[in-house]
Amino acid sequence: MQGGAGNSIIGNDSGASGSAVVDGAGSKWTMATSVLVVGRNQATGSLSITNGGQVTSGGGGNIGGHGTVMVDGAGSSWNAGDQFDAGTSTGTAMVNITHGGTVTANSSSLHQIGGVGSANVTVSDSGSSLTLPGTVQIGLGGAVVKVLNGAAFTSDSMGIGIGSAQVTVDGAGSTLNLTGGSSNGLVIDATVAGPATLSVQNGAR
Repeated sequence: MQGGAGNSIIGNDSGASGSAVVDGAGSKWTMATSVLVVGRNQATGSLSITNGGQVTSGGGGNIGGHGTVMVDGAGSSWNAGDQFDAGTSTGTAMVNITHGGTVTANSSSLHQIGGVGSANVTVSDSGSSLTLPGTVQIGLGGAVVKVLNGAAFTSDSMGIGIGSAQVTVDGAGSTLNLTGGSSNGLVIDATVAGPATLSVQNGAR
């Protein structure tokens, strides 16, 4: 399926809901220049990419406070183009990348996990990855990020904190890769808004 001009929105207005499923190898949803919004204006939105399905949103990916994204299975992917933001409205955005699924952005932008709202992001299992070039700010509105069971999270640089933020990298083969490109590769900044923690444990690195 090819998207047209303008944003693509799953769940547009408060009290409404919407869902999209891209399932199976060869199944593709491509938006060359659009931002894909999952849960706008307090609406409930759900995006499931499974069993080798592929989504491309060249303008970016935006997950609101009532948005849920699942990317599950080898070959399943979301290329979020220019920018990836989770927790862009009040509530808690949920992102699960599992069993070899991947989420990537292309440009060295400022990406946010936990903005106006909070975000829970889990990347789990060997082959699963979240790759966000540029800088990732985690926890402005609160965030929990888990990298588990051999998964990987890669960015140039990362800020953890301002709001409550917890980042856990757990298990053999699990990796947090900060590749440089910023004068401050990692900043952990606890404030009165809440604690900021990074835990690397049980053979993770």
